[in-house]
Amino acid sequence: MMVEGVKDSRNTTRALRFILVSLFPLLLSVYGIWILKNKHKVQTWNNNLTKEQNIELLNWLLSEFKKKNLISMSVKDHTKFFYKKRWWGLSYSIDLFADKNLIALHIDSTSNSSRGMVDLGASRRFQNKVLTMLKKRSAIYSA
Repeated sequence: MMVEGVKDSRNTTRALRFILVSLFPLLLSVYGIWILKNKHKVQTWNNNLTKEQNIELLNWLLSEFKKKNLISMSVKDHTKFFYKKRWWGLSYSIDLFADKNLIALHIDSTSNSSRGMVDLGASRRFQNKVLTMLKKRSAIYSA
């Protein structure tokens, strides 16, 4: 014989499990749409540096990445290069732009294989890391 309270708790547990299983794909879809919308945002940093000082900062950043694994580059007030931290990791396409009182950057992960890849926010984290590197280095101009 089944007690009425036990039967109710089993139904509640089943309903809760059903709701959680149903919500997961929905949340994953919403996250995917949000990522697609924000994929090509350019991050800007307004500073008090001249255009020449900002270009020097970009050249310094380029030299820092040359010490590691820099794939290709072009230098002017706009810089584009490809960087790969580890041979098994993601490659990053890095776009930098310098002007008076402004540095703009965009980092996107790229895949060399035909299989594709999953970013999971790595390019956004790397973009924030590069911006932090630039801000720390800019302290030599403000001193």
